Amino acid sequence: MTSAPAGDRNGERRAAGRWIRGVRSLARWSLDLLAPRVCAGCGGLARDRAALCTVCRDDGFRAPLVRPDAVEGISEILAGTLLEGGARHLIHDLKYRGSKVAAFDLAEWIARLAPPETGPEVVLVPVPLTAARRRERGYNQAELLARELSKRWGIRVEPAFLSRKTFRGSQTRRGGEDRRRALAATFVPGPRFSASSIPVLVDDVLTTGATLSACAAACLHGGVDRVHGVCAAWAQQEGGVLPEPRALGISRG
Repeated sequence: MTSAPAGDRNGERRAAGRWIRGVRSLARWSLDLLAPRVCAGCGGLARDRAALCTVCRDDGFRAPLVRPDAVEGISEILAGTLLEGGARHLIHDLKYRGSKVAAFDLAEWIARLAPPETGPEVVLVPVPLTAARRRERGYNQAELLARELSKRWGIRVEPAFLSRKTFRGSQTRRGGEDRRRALAATFVPGPRFSASSIPVLVDDVLTTGATLSACAAACLHGGVDRVHGVCAAWAQQEGGVLPEPRALGISRG
């Protein structure tokens, strides 16, 4: 008995992946239709196509902007908010449920800031997952966030700029040194990598900065001149808060 050619097996896996993603999308659509969306912040009624109600969304806009600690290899790092309150619920829904409405609200908070840099060579680069992890989840939460941010900043998204070679377990509970050791040489230039681009790395949460540093190292070793980073939330509870909120869209200067 002969086995199916590798090309046929790959085609079957891709078809199965598309079918699973379709079922997930239909299930989410059906749930939204049958039950009103609950605000991730207060439990009230959320706005249309969003995860938060108007009050919680506006509270997020009024919150002071944060200044994350420097990250090795990153020229400028931005974060939309601290990882607390409603933001924590949004991050959970984005990361583990692939919630596009959570990405919508998080991108709105980030877009209070001007992008680190603009121009035709600037690209938003979602921190990649391994191919196996992507198939398992059916989405990359960083890419969902980047696509929402692209609509607000007018910067194109390049998901294939970097590739992730291996998945070495969840980094959520690891400390800084453990993360750095686990992520060493994990990321490499992808099929759409360009040394003439200025990548702005996009991720959901900034904790120790090890993931962004590993991505930046792959970019810099590949020949890019500089790398920026942006995360939806910063997991730092003390310090780093600007004394006064800046106006919407004003550069950090």
